[in-house]
Amino acid sequence: IDMMCRKLSAASRALSDTVSFDFSAVSPTAGRRLLPLPDDFIAPLRITDETGAVFCAWGITGASLSVPSDFSGSLTLLYVRAHPVITAETDDAQEMSFDRSLCDAVICGVAANLSLTAEAYDFNRFIRLQTEYDDRMTEIYKCSHNASPKRRTLYDAARRGLSSNGRWF
Repeated sequence: IDMMCRKLSAASRALSDTVSFDFSAVSPTAGRRLLPLPDDFIAPLRITDETGAVFCAWGITGASLSVPSDFSGSLTLLYVRAHPVITAETDDAQEMSFDRSLCDAVICGVAANLSLTAEAYDFNRFIRLQTEYDDRMTEIYKCSHNASPKRRTLYDAARRGLSSNGRWF
């Protein structure tokens, strides 16, 4: 269940949170200032400075947010967060943080994985459950892609082609 919840968090980008970073007291290291990212960090959505303007001179180095050494202000990171960890000690009455469609995808994924171990002889059941899970994940990826900022990818319609040396124009 925990594995499926984390996978759904990353795929759907449904859960987000904000965290503030104060780089004014951080000493530069190798030309950059670094502060650790939250433990539940999956991906950045937007970084803004104190004025609310989008800040672009950042990077991720290991498990840290990295800015140039000449920056010494505060930044706010809006990020995709992982679903809270589910362990054997988690109360059975605790609800997942997802909406109904994402919870259904988690259930289908868990059921497909369990069907292989519980009833290994019934491969048709696994195929039915896995197909249902794949259909739900396809819809989740479509919704996530439509809601996310557009980026150039290899299969993007805006791709202009490759030069003779194999690099993008």
